[in-house]
Amino acid sequence: MKKQGAHIHGRHVLLVWLLWLPSLASAQAYNYPNGSLVADFVVTDVNGNVHDLYDYTAQGKYVFLDFFALGCPPCQETAPYWAEFYQTYGCNSGDVVCLSLDYELNTAAEIQAYADAYCGEWAPPPVVTGALALTSLFGVGNAPNYCLIGPDNVMINNCIWPVASMADFVAALPLS
Repeated sequence: MKKQGAHIHGRHVLLVWLLWLPSLASAQAYNYPNGSLVADFVVTDVNGNVHDLYDYTAQGKYVFLDFFALGCPPCQETAPYWAEFYQTYGCNSGDVVCLSLDYELNTAAEIQAYADAYCGEWAPPPVVTGALALTSLFGVGNAPNYCLIGPDNVMINNCIWPVASMADFVAALPLS
């Protein structure tokens, strides 16, 4: 009897994984298909810095967005690659801007604890908490979701996934 119960439990776990995995594959900014014009937005990060999409793109910058949640295991797994990319590309001082958009209303201390736990040796990109309105505007339903907007305000890639290293972010960037 125990063996059968273990078998049923194993099936239950497998079923949960099978139901969850497609959501990762379909995580994307549904409201902005690739090639569509992205509306301007202005957000403030946990340090009080204001970020305006059209200000960045008017300067010829590419804007990477990371829609994430602190308790999301795939977000935690990809956090060091995201932070490495941010730091490698100049911490938003070069041609690339990285912003992390947290679904929840986390405090600066909670964000720092997340960065300390998951970003490794890399400095994390600016984090905006309570980004549910922006998540809704973009049509993002799952985390993580990384997307790239070009200097012309056009969505280049509404779903950069899977992410197995920083190279996956680099590959999405159309710089020569």
